[in-house]
Amino acid sequence: MNLNDVRHLLLAQSVEESDSSGTVLPDAERELASNAAGAPLAESASEKKQQSFLIRRAERVVSFLEPRFPSIAAAVKGAPLGRFRLFSLGVIIAALVVGFLTNELGIPGKINILSFPLIGIVLWNFVIYLREIFGLFRGKKEGATNVGSLGRWLAASPFSDKQNADDETSDEPVEIRQSVALFRKNWFRALMPVMTARVKSLLHCAAALLAVAAIGGMYVKGLANEYNAVWASTFFTAETLHPFLKGVLGPASAISGIALPDLDQLTVMKNSPTNEGENAARWIHLYAVTTAVFVILPRLVLAFIWKGRSKLREKIIPFRSYAPAFFDRLLAVSMGDALKIAVLPYAHNPSATMRHKIQKDAEDIIGGAVKLEWMNPIAFGEEDEGFAFERWPADLIVAFNFASTPEKETYGALLKNIGQSVRESEGTTHLHLFLDAESFDRKADSFADFEQRRETRLAGWRELAPAEFGEALHVTSSSKSNV
Repeated sequence: MNLNDVRHLLLAQSVEESDSSGTVLPDAERELASNAAGAPLAESASEKKQQSFLIRRAERVVSFLEPRFPSIAAAVKGAPLGRFRLFSLGVIIAALVVGFLTNELGIPGKINILSFPLIGIVLWNFVIYLREIFGLFRGKKEGATNVGSLGRWLAASPFSDKQNADDETSDEPVEIRQSVALFRKNWFRALMPVMTARVKSLLHCAAALLAVAAIGGMYVKGLANEYNAVWASTFFTAETLHPFLKGVLGPASAISGIALPDLDQLTVMKNSPTNEGENAARWIHLYAVTTAVFVILPRLVLAFIWKGRSKLREKIIPFRSYAPAFFDRLLAVSMGDALKIAVLPYAHNPSATMRHKIQKDAEDIIGGAVKLEWMNPIAFGEEDEGFAFERWPADLIVAFNFASTPEKETYGALLKNIGQSVRESEGTTHLHLFLDAESFDRKADSFADFEQRRETRLAGWRELAPAEFGEALHVTSSSKSNV
């Protein structure tokens, strides 16, 4: 799986979720896309086969929508990583320029070995390494906030910018505008971990190039100019400077074979009106080796590691977690497997007969096999208590007793609470309202105005149900009606 696959998956999902009525993406086209992708899937289909099916199906859906809606085409054409390539080029050029120009600092014709720009570069890189090690042991994963608004700007593209500007005047169907907005939200969520790793890889690479440019600048300047190495310090003496230099440049001396100065040589080098120090060649070589060992190589290794992490994150983007109900439902239908539906009764416990009837009616609504998972009934008076699922199901049935009076203070409060919880979870759970009419039918069947009573009661329940539940479904214990 790559970024284009994820983009197609999230784009198709956004359209199908926003267009529940099939206005812009007819049900027939959705079925054709499933068939073309390989439906029906075997019940034993592996996760890899399921993912391949979802990707092929999404490609078919997007290919149907792209030529019909410019905003969909713009979302597809945009570079997966937006402005990242152009940003990378700018960062690399800046690193090379800044690294080369660091050699303009200092006394003309002289190099003070204590104010050498590469000392600061080495020390700064050690701080970065400590931060990386701390982050590794802390084990905290990088989230979308690591690159913040920069990440969102990088992930955007000129296509999406133009699309944002045209949204206000767009004459496309509202379903398309809503789906594009939902896609952008999920796309940024999916891309941020990848973008974080890419940015870190780029910054490590830029740091290595800055050091390379600084070293290159030293040698270029040294070819056309004679530099002498001196030192001057308020706090260092030759005796205290020697161990400091040994600690900083000792590894480079051991690798290159270039000897460090002894105490007498350091004393001679000390800047004075009558002493111009010594030729700076060996110091340039020592600092070049030190920088290569402690900056360039570690930074390139870190850049390689983060580049590998970005590639890995591309392959394991948890796209299904952004709309679990949608993908669970799609796979259940395509595999012919029973779709799990949670049932939440309120203030009553349906009989075994009614549970079987609800099962059958749910299968008619879903269009396939379902498995009902009955939850503990909510007691009367607990409708205002907050609740939430660890993972919201693809479908949730709320079961009421049709014989009860539809009161806003109780039944209405519960429905409102459930709808609000679904919205806050940012889930795509489909809500259904089932009315258990077993006791009502048994008591009112002998009345001459039975049908009128049923319609009056049903109208009350329909008026009470929030928009999230759609039309109230009347589950009856007989064959008289199932609205």
